[in-house]
Amino acid sequence: MKVLHRTAFQAAAAACVLAARSTLAIHADDPPEAKTEKPAPEVDRVLDLNALAIPVNLAADGAVAGDGVHFMVGHTTDEAWVTRVAQDNPRTPAASNGMVVVGSGRASSVYGYDVATGKRKWTTSSKDSGISNIVISLGHAYYTTYSCTLERVRVSDGANTYSKWLASTVDCAPDVKDQLVATSYRSKSTWEVTLHDAEQGTAKWSTDVGAQGVLTAPVIMDDNVFITSADGNLTRLESKKGKKQWSASVGAVSAPVATPWGLLVATTWDGKGADGIKESSAKERRRSERETVTDAEPDAPTLVAAKDRRIALVEKPSVKPSGKAAALAGPRSTLDFQGLRPGVSQTNIFFAYAGCVACVDPLLGKARWSLKLADAGVEFTRPVAWRGLVLLAGSNGLVCALEEQTGALIWAYNFKGMRFMAEPAADDDQLFLTTAAGQLICLPTGSDGREPRKAGVVGDAGVEGTAGAYWKVQQTFQRVRDIVRNVEPEPEQPPRPAPDARDNNGPNNGTPNNGPVNENAAPPRRDEETEELTKGQWERREDRKAERADARGEQYEKKPFKRK
Repeated sequence: MKVLHRTAFQAAAAACVLAARSTLAIHADDPPEAKTEKPAPEVDRVLDLNALAIPVNLAADGAVAGDGVHFMVGHTTDEAWVTRVAQDNPRTPAASNGMVVVGSGRASSVYGYDVATGKRKWTTSSKDSGISNIVISLGHAYYTTYSCTLERVRVSDGANTYSKWLASTVDCAPDVKDQLVATSYRSKSTWEVTLHDAEQGTAKWSTDVGAQGVLTAPVIMDDNVFITSADGNLTRLESKKGKKQWSASVGAVSAPVATPWGLLVATTWDGKGADGIKESSAKERRRSERETVTDAEPDAPTLVAAKDRRIALVEKPSVKPSGKAAALAGPRSTLDFQGLRPGVSQTNIFFAYAGCVACVDPLLGKARWSLKLADAGVEFTRPVAWRGLVLLAGSNGLVCALEEQTGALIWAYNFKGMRFMAEPAADDDQLFLTTAAGQLICLPTGSDGREPRKAGVVGDAGVEGTAGAYWKVQQTFQRVRDIVRNVEPEPEQPPRPAPDARDNNGPNNGTPNNGPVNENAAPPRRDEETEELTKGQWERREDRKAERADARGEQYEKKPFKRK
């Protein structure tokens, strides 16, 4: 690593792991519960990631293809690694059981890397070029090629089990659930959605879904396949024969997200023109960014909104959403039609867009917390929820981990000269990212197998919930960051002496606690001035002197007993 030297960085990280156990320093990115003062209002919480991140320069290491090159990070003693896998823009990787699988972007290779060592374990050459996002299910990795196949390889050794021709051009990644694989592609002047048997790749059915392009990928949920198209429509197909159940104009801008609470849809809407819906005021928009809902609900309840984008929840996907959205307005294709898609944990929904990051309770429809970023222009990929952390990567090279329950910053890095354009993946306590310049980065999350703690459970430093579990990781990162930036720590106060148990008989002229000298106190007694000892007392005293000298590495010659 060029900016952060390995030896100094590793020593600093190891020292900080120990120091974090005993010292609590309040920083702007501490968990709110750890502060004594009253937290600022949610709307005032601004996070300057450029100022809080540790800079990382991988210009040389990131240009090397083959096995991963290791480098140090500041929040854990585990190493990260980087390697080049493409000339430009590899898509989303996927990881499982200690192996990460990634495509070579516009080329025709797929690679498997050992997560722990960064070694390239296998390479598979596809029949066609343009490797899509990787999806892993039941020990196999699935992907499509731009021209023009659906393929499956074994994760353990890269063996290609089948390659099925779809069409002359395939723009979408696949989706896999259990024994089903859904794909979408252009067929002459229209678009087709096809459902395949995962084991053999055989097509079960194919349905014409119109002239508008399908965004990102089809999504399998329950016994249905859902797609969003470039005209903003959300369409439901039943999985047995592919029959279209309904299509609703909801202003969709990316593939939907299947959740336990229903179907999440990222939409774009400018507050104008929808039937029976009035335009939102600036005050209402600010409230919606912080809390949840605007007055604009033409299709489904809005969980969270930021400027011209919102996340809506379709609680009953079997029923067509009511209402009709106006013509699409605002951005439609941020970060390769990711949308931005919301991230999902077991209990929360995460939304990162337009300089705002929010955590939403899907049952209450209210934000648990929200942050505004100092760099409002950064475009984030889809948030990844992992063991109580929310992991974000941006188009400006920033990567950070926020604590899920509070939004507190745990760690952040600024990868100089890099852009993150594809959704990251997490597995085995590692975060996997691809850069627009063609690198694959494996970054330890610092989770170390931690499971999220429930609210009300007190962890380290007296902090409730998962924030307590990550408090040491956060403190370690902060100290290493200060070392890297040559920030001088506050001078330590001289230690206050402990009370002396020997009242009026301390080591300095008999004063208690090393305080002012008491002139009337009796002077210390010397051995020569003590009362006459018996032979046994004398010999025991000499033995103690010899033992103390031996402990100091010195020699002491015992004096013989002489009666005065």
